[in-house]
Amino acid sequence: MSGRKKSNGSRFWAAPELEIKDIFVYDNMERLTRHTQSLNNSSTQNLIALNEYDKLGQLKIKKTGGTQNGSDRWQQVDYRYNIRGWLTDINDTGQLQKTGQPVDLFAFRINYNEPVAGYFQSSGADVQPLFNGNIAETYWRTASDNILRGYGYDYDELNRLENAYYQKPNSITPLPQTFDEYLSYDLNGNITGLQRYSGDDSPTGTFPADDLDYTYFTDSNRLKRVSDSTNSSIGFDDGNTTGDDYEYDLNGNMTLDRNKGITTIVYNHLNLPIEINGAQPKKLSIFTMFILSNNFKFDSSVLLCLHFGK
Repeated sequence: MSGRKKSNGSRFWAAPELEIKDIFVYDNMERLTRHTQSLNNSSTQNLIALNEYDKLGQLKIKKTGGTQNGSDRWQQVDYRYNIRGWLTDINDTGQLQKTGQPVDLFAFRINYNEPVAGYFQSSGADVQPLFNGNIAETYWRTASDNILRGYGYDYDELNRLENAYYQKPNSITPLPQTFDEYLSYDLNGNITGLQRYSGDDSPTGTFPADDLDYTYFTDSNRLKRVSDSTNSSIGFDDGNTTGDDYEYDLNGNMTLDRNKGITTIVYNHLNLPIEINGAQPKKLSIFTMFILSNNFKFDSSVLLCLHFGK
């Protein structure tokens, strides 16, 4: 079974029109097995994806790139799962180069109930084997520097993430703390504190990027204010340091965000935003945005991007 799709378009007004033809092939279980693409009626079929599945129907191999039947592929992505069907590996973090295959650009590993956590306990971090589907560890390796990196995760009794410990397992200091995150919650499950670290990926270059304190309205789960005690130039942009950061309407919709310079947000009868007005904030000119159905209409010619800061 196969299907075809043809599209025309160009990114810029003056650019020539480009015709793109996509061809999709499916197996008898309606799983996508092949996706190729040609440009401007060319006879060359560029491989977008060539998929193979295991006996359980899980994606096992994906080949991409090239013009042949996968033999000249640019990348091959291999997937592995545990007995429960949970994804455990995308390629192999221990070996990016396999015989007869191109060098993998990226590999990823997920540990659930078998974390490699020896140095976590010795450092006071608490990363435990988990059998409920929560992820205990993740590892990744890229071809750019071939360094193994990862995270170990610690949860509370309600399965809420409390700590994320950044790892460089094969380095002198396996827990450099460079990109760690620590969270705390109130009795309603709202985040009350968040600490994040940054740096140059070395123990000596680590510094706190965020030390956030979250305040909520009395007897409510609506966020009232977020304050950052680090004064760091990266991370959360604490644009308002006096009074409340957020205001809401009677339906609980946020109508004002002083941190990001949003002065008003107007909603329709479905509680969907139809108009967002911004004052003169850090990275945004004055604008008004109207959302009509699924289309966006901007009434300001000076708008460059919809970005309200960090």
